[in-house]
Amino acid sequence: MELHSLTLRQQKVLLFVILGCLLALYLTQLTRFGIWYDEGIEYLFSKFMTGPLPDNVIANAEGSNNMYDRIVSTCQPPLYNIFMYIWLSISDSYISFRLAGVIVTFIGAIGFYKALKSVSSNYYCALIGLMSYLLLPCIMFYGLESAEYNLMLCFVSWGLYYFWESILGI
Repeated sequence: MELHSLTLRQQKVLLFVILGCLLALYLTQLTRFGIWYDEGIEYLFSKFMTGPLPDNVIANAEGSNNMYDRIVSTCQPPLYNIFMYIWLSISDSYISFRLAGVIVTFIGAIGFYKALKSVSSNYYCALIGLMSYLLLPCIMFYGLESAEYNLMLCFVSWGLYYFWESILGI
């Protein structure tokens, strides 16, 4: 069978196999590093919606009794912390804390793949772009870190897709 004659179903199977292999690569790196200070801040700010944080945790958030006040003290947007509050309400283990970033990164990668496919109309270009995106060291770094960057990259990727769809749909 020639590669250019893949059916739509075969293309989807190939896409999911490649995504599965890349996900396995990410999962092997999930616990490679310990939680950084910034990730600890994200965890604590996201874990407790109301009430004070444990004693002597964060100097610049002393006296704050809600998530909003703590987030404002870091000058960061609150969407990631709200997402992580819901995620950590389901499971707050070390692995699930990091897994959220990987899942969000892969959701963003699918948006990036769809954007490439809509622009190039070439399945293989989109697939190579998807693999290149997920194997970039900076994307892998942000995907494995528990911070708002992976959510931002996810929205940028899907925004790129919807931008191209709106442009090409005219």
